[in-house]
Amino acid sequence: MNFKTLLTTVVLFISFQNTAQNILVKGKVTDAKDSSAFLGAQVTIKGTEFKVRTDVNGNYEITGTLTGIHTVIFKSAEFEDQKIENIDFSKELPIVLNIALIAKVNSIAPVEIKGKTKKTGNAGLVQEQKNSATVVDGTSAEAIKKTPDARTNDVLKRISGASIQDNKFVIIRGLNDRYNAAYINGAPLPSSESDRKAFSFDVFASNMLENLLITKTATPDLPGEFAGGIIQINTKSVVDSNFQSFTIGTSVHSLSTFNDFKTYDGGKYDALGLNTKSRNIPSGLPTTQEFALLNSSEKATNAKLMTPGWGLQNRMALPAL
Repeated sequence: MNFKTLLTTVVLFISFQNTAQNILVKGKVTDAKDSSAFLGAQVTIKGTEFKVRTDVNGNYEITGTLTGIHTVIFKSAEFEDQKIENIDFSKELPIVLNIALIAKVNSIAPVEIKGKTKKTGNAGLVQEQKNSATVVDGTSAEAIKKTPDARTNDVLKRISGASIQDNKFVIIRGLNDRYNAAYINGAPLPSSESDRKAFSFDVFASNMLENLLITKTATPDLPGEFAGGIIQINTKSVVDSNFQSFTIGTSVHSLSTFNDFKTYDGGKYDALGLNTKSRNIPSGLPTTQEFALLNSSEKATNAKLMTPGWGLQNRMALPAL
């Protein structure tokens, strides 16, 4: 090796030593909440390949060679990134950097949940009773579906403190209809009787009801014309979507159903309540005035035009439709 080559090598080596140096960055990462050691936090020097993770005690070390001014970044999932900028690696080593990581605060926009209680359900009825300042008993459409009650008067029998007279008039706490008031959807019901203040509750089908409430104590917002109670009938509101409802029911009587009874030979659709031609008056019969003027022979001739179903026969009574 000649002198020129040796001189060049020495100059390059001195230049490298002046521009690059051996570094050691170390420190400890903790949790800002309780100052406990932070395991697994990532420590990197921005713009370089230096990257390490903290140990079980939260300690870390980065060794290597680097020159210039750089930024050290500390990061971990669900914690805010921490940066220490303008670190001059040309100064005395090691560089000690201790840091505390702060947990992220996940903030979201306000969430507004809207809904309304389904008054046809038992939950809606219980909520209404709970919020009422009066003594209220009642039933809901959900409970009515589980009973065989077809009319409102049948539903009223199942409410505490209420009973039915003549299968249509309500008695509340022993007081008859004149001491009670009835409302439908907030409007007063007029009397259905001409000679007394009473309402016949058998005119409403039970499947029309959303709920039925009986208020037994007075408050300033209620009319004062009752001593027994106020019957509040709330019918089902208009639904938001099309629907179809089918109801099939029957009834039996322990003394008559499936037993024989006397009847005549009627039409084949009698069980459905439909008339047939067997009961039609034959054409050609004289009127009542004309028939009175006929003699015995003429009357007998006209009698033969009638359907000869005069005899009785036994038939088994089927369940009512």
